[in-house]
Amino acid sequence: MEDIKKQRYYIYENINKLKNHNQIIDLINIEGCKYTENDNGIFLNLNTIEDKLVTMIYHTILNNINYKEDIYDNINKSINQDDLYDINSDISSDKNETVKQGGTEYLSFKEFSKKDHEIIEHSKKYNL
Repeated sequence: MEDIKKQRYYIYENINKLKNHNQIIDLINIEGCKYTENDNGIFLNLNTIEDKLVTMIYHTILNNINYKEDIYDNINKSINQDDLYDINSDISSDKNETVKQGGTEYLSFKEFSKKDHEIIEHSKKYNL
């Protein structure tokens, strides 16, 4: 019980640090929670929702609080896919060649299929 109180307080204190609240709003809508909405946003009484949903919102905020979405957005806006291929071909002249730096091998972005490129780009949006 005390743990849920701490989670509610954490949500209350840190919700404003998120730039994008869409995940939380989606969770609220999926669970069918009642809330009020006005020009300033929505009001959700955390004391009236299930503990399970409080925990889900808590983890969503916790996982996204330090996420720098604007960094990835700026990268994606300033560099298109053709530029990425050019950069990677400068790093690795052979498609199957891996780059070695300080004893660590790095795979070239060029070595992955287009479907893998989409997955990689999508995974950059989340910080686990």
